[in-house]
Amino acid sequence: MIAPPKTRKLLFWLGLSMPMVALVAMTWLVHQSGGQFNSSFNWVMRTYKVLDLFEQTQAHIVDAEANQRGFLLTGHDEYLEPYQAAMQAIRDDLAELKNFTRKEPAQQAKVIALENLVDSELVFDPAAALPAGRPATNASIAQLTTSGKRKLEDLRRVIFQAREEQQQALVLH
Repeated sequence: MIAPPKTRKLLFWLGLSMPMVALVAMTWLVHQSGGQFNSSFNWVMRTYKVLDLFEQTQAHIVDAEANQRGFLLTGHDEYLEPYQAAMQAIRDDLAELKNFTRKEPAQQAKVIALENLVDSELVFDPAAALPAGRPATNASIAQLTTSGKRKLEDLRRVIFQAREEQQQALVLH
């Protein structure tokens, strides 16, 4: 039995349009999943950038503290320029961290806590820091060493917590 011409024509167009519909559907699916992939990829890259910034900030904090302590122990101005450069780098790092974590309130709080610690522990006035013509004594050296160690531990603790939180988010993503 041969199908009437009208039915054959309908079957022909149906057979031709089904692959086209499938092709359009597959294109749409690829586009949708590609968008999700790009979004996920961008989030992961941003997270790694934040982790890198925390590492960078920690290195600059160590530089600033070491040069601050060097100046306070010796009174030599040669420690001030690296101290000031490290402090500027810390400020830049913190500004970038604030920008990158603006949608994460917990991380914003840690960045602000870190900023407050930097302001209270690392910022100092070199002119007022050393009594005129008074060399460092053994007691003051010991106090500076203990104080420097405590400062770094406090700052590292905040950075460690922030990095851990960022890495946890990365694992869960």
